[in-house]
Amino acid sequence: MASSSLENRIQETFLKLAKKIPLEEIDVSKLCSVLKITRQTFYYHYKNIYDLVLSIYINKRLVTTNLASIKEIIKEFVNFLYKDEMFNKEVADSNAFLALKDFSFSYFFQSFSLYLNKYDLIDSFKKRKISKYLSYSISDLILDLFIDSSYDENKIIDECLLFIDDKIIENIVINFKNNV
Repeated sequence: MASSSLENRIQETFLKLAKKIPLEEIDVSKLCSVLKITRQTFYYHYKNIYDLVLSIYINKRLVTTNLASIKEIIKEFVNFLYKDEMFNKEVADSNAFLALKDFSFSYFFQSFSLYLNKYDLIDSFKKRKISKYLSYSISDLILDLFIDSSYDENKIIDECLLFIDDKIIENIVINFKNNV
């Protein structure tokens, strides 16, 4: 969440520029010039452009809720990607891709952690381990499919459910409880 009106202005200006020119052409100097601020002011608020893009994603507030199924968790994120498809695809095709990847991982990690609560995993380390594995896997898959223009929202969800669904998660948890 942006902590100041200047941070909001920087984010809004970045998004306006992103609609006019390719993301790769937006650098700190260009942004500062448009905003009429110094580079030092920018760096007071953000470490770099990547940090700025990540903060934009965080401010978009894809709220992690206790969704009832893996399909709902996946669908929520895929819908988020397509809500602002042009911007997200441009980020995915730029040096800022890691910001989208980090945001994606964070969403899935939180969602899977909440989802796993229903399995009474007493060992929080096991829960984190399962959440982390699932988050990396599904996050990478969704972003790869999102970048591939031959996939639409429904095809992405269907493809993901080939790899992970409620029954698969249940089996993973049972195996963890019995073997780890």
